[in-house]
Amino acid sequence: PPVSSWGKTYATIQLQRPPFKGDLFRIVAAENMTKYEVRWYDENTMQLIERRTGTLKRSGDFVEISEVMGAPGPNVQSIRGASIFSADKPILVLHYSYSAAWDGNNNYDPFMIVTTAVEQFTNLTIFQTPSGQFNDNWFNIIAIGDTLDPIRHEQLIESIKLDGKPIYQTVPQFKMNRIPDTELYFARVRVGPGAHYVTGETPFGGYVYGFTSVDSYGWPVVLIRNELPFIIDTLPPEYSIKEIKTGVYEILCTELRY
Repeated sequence: PPVSSWGKTYATIQLQRPPFKGDLFRIVAAENMTKYEVRWYDENTMQLIERRTGTLKRSGDFVEISEVMGAPGPNVQSIRGASIFSADKPILVLHYSYSAAWDGNNNYDPFMIVTTAVEQFTNLTIFQTPSGQFNDNWFNIIAIGDTLDPIRHEQLIESIKLDGKPIYQTVPQFKMNRIPDTELYFARVRVGPGAHYVTGETPFGGYVYGFTSVDSYGWPVVLIRNELPFIIDTLPPEYSIKEIKTGVYEILCTELRY
């Protein structure tokens, strides 16, 4: 996606991939000196598993966050559960599936998902699973709820429908699955082959993916690429001129606006 559409906040849910050892992520910076934070939580208890921070010094720099050190072992895990990525400047977050060797299951194969920034969430989308051998397809959805108004929150989450059916009826915990310290709620839904549509009164994002014997795929279900206002600087600097004495001036030039 173009840099003009990158956001500052991303959320992901681990792939439906038992034994749920986690996935790999890459964070890419759009600007110099980008400070980032990543937190991931146990999907069931919502307890913080780990928090990491860092600084990407140059535009285009990236960091990969993974617990794979050498050959994967039975106790090695990566980012898992529900995760939230944030930065003080625009970033791109890429979500990777490991190969079959990561879990020892031949149904898994590497793929990469370009995740959708929260700033790019939408109220309507259409997506399709690939035709052919992929019968194990999943839709991970992240939606914006309302933590301050319980009644409004229920209305928002209950409004989200997959192929005309409210998702919370299939996944009742959708209304409770909150990523801590955010307004974001998530669900994982199994979907059949073919085309699907999602609607809601609150913005949402997510991705679809699937597995089969030594093969897999994954891509975002929201492809809106609106230019975000904080990325493009269209205003010239402001300046003021003050005469100190005859022929001597003090000129203040600033990007700050008060």
